[in-house]
Amino acid sequence: VSMAVTSRGLELGRLDGFLRTDLSLRRIERRLLEDPLSLTVAVDSMPLDALGLGFSTIRDVSGYARGRVEVTGEPSALLFDGDTQIHRTEMFVPGLGIRLEGIEGRVVFAGALARIDTLSIRSSAGGSADVKGTLRLEQLSDIGLDLVLTADRFRGLDRRTASVRLDGQGKLAGSSLSPVLTGRFRLSEGDIRTERFLRHRQAVDLSDPAIYALIDTSAVMEQRLFAITRNAFLQNLRVESQFDIGPALWLRSEGLEVELAGELDVRMNRAAGEFVAFGTVRLPRGSFRYSFGSSTDISSLLSRQLQISRGTVIFVGSPGMDPNLDIDAVFRTRSDLGPLEVAVHVGGTSLAPTMTTSSTPPLPEPERICYLLFSSPCLGAGAEGGQFAASIVREGLLGQVGNQSSQVLVGGVGLVDYLDIRSSGTGTTGLGGVATGSLLYGTEVEIGRYLTPNIFVRATQPLGGFLPGAAVEWSFLPDWRLEFGTEDRARRYSAYGNSLDVFSNRTWGLMLFRQWDF
Repeated sequence: VSMAVTSRGLELGRLDGFLRTDLSLRRIERRLLEDPLSLTVAVDSMPLDALGLGFSTIRDVSGYARGRVEVTGEPSALLFDGDTQIHRTEMFVPGLGIRLEGIEGRVVFAGALARIDTLSIRSSAGGSADVKGTLRLEQLSDIGLDLVLTADRFRGLDRRTASVRLDGQGKLAGSSLSPVLTGRFRLSEGDIRTERFLRHRQAVDLSDPAIYALIDTSAVMEQRLFAITRNAFLQNLRVESQFDIGPALWLRSEGLEVELAGELDVRMNRAAGEFVAFGTVRLPRGSFRYSFGSSTDISSLLSRQLQISRGTVIFVGSPGMDPNLDIDAVFRTRSDLGPLEVAVHVGGTSLAPTMTTSSTPPLPEPERICYLLFSSPCLGAGAEGGQFAASIVREGLLGQVGNQSSQVLVGGVGLVDYLDIRSSGTGTTGLGGVATGSLLYGTEVEIGRYLTPNIFVRATQPLGGFLPGAAVEWSFLPDWRLEFGTEDRARRYSAYGNSLDVFSNRTWGLMLFRQWDF
């Protein structure tokens, strides 16, 4: 055998040697005979563009290879000697939404082993990754794996539905048809988005188990990825790894926006359809839209944006993804008795969630629900049709404005990590019960951003004459957080309206928080 690849008179690659094969026209199982062979492959500045034609999972490949490899032995027991290098290689991976850039690597062949001395990769979205280790070539149809993977701020997924930064180190063992990934990784500084609620409803129903299934970020990204890139390697992948989640990892949809943090031990066997997780995912901050009824009737128009005050999703290793829920959210408004706080607690499991409400000061449950939905007691909601209608219009408007603003500022431009537009429910009455005539009275806008992985700052601007508020949160230990903040004193004592002189001073607060998991 003697073949050469040339371009403009220059020889880029050459294959020389001998082998025995059956070239008869009859149909046979194997054409390559079990006789000794000897081949020498040499390349010098060989373009890698053709790789995109052989693999459907990559495209727009560029770069070049050089090296020399000798192949001897019999077809069932090949031996290799030599080395190969790749330089300035780039390729686009549609399934991940990123372009791999600056790929440099060197592979040394010795017998039935291929040692990866260096293989460095950069992501077009930021960060780098390295691969080292050996490949066992005894069976080319099922190559053995013994690789160490290291990621440093590597943006390995950057699609419209998900964008995640990966750090950590792991080991890829097994074989190309039965790979096993172990190690410890961190998922942070990203967004996981779902259109599920955009298609089926205008508000999130707290009793919908689908909300809590989305808390499993690994499952979300896995489903998106494997739906696009299907091959034996990915379909048979087993994962036995630990994942640190956060900071600045957000789950977002039209009616749900929460930050995720915590630790998970994940055991996944795709071929067997098994997924088991152990650990706790915390919800440090966020908001969701509480709705009354389903999207198929008029009651779905009744909704309220609630602030998550604390929450945990505990994975206990039960098959089928059924974590325990412990989530608290709050809505603050005013009643005839003064400031009112209505709390919603979600418990149970993702497949059988429970929901209870409470209030400060205490109110009967029907009154709590009326304040949640109408911002007024049940009798007032029925008698004052104008206020009832205004409440529906205001909440619907805020939901749409908040969703579109979040998509632009958070998802598109990336100016902030968190954006919330919410109402205190007192949109038609100001201080002392005087009508303001504005649907947006009682509305406030809050934005937040991570300055460092441990420092989060947020600013709040009420609409209605109050001074803006601000706060700084410092997570100085895994379960400890220090918060310093300021706001207009009048917000705690009156409905929205222009501040009176007696209330014009600011309040300042310094709070220490400790997270316990049981």
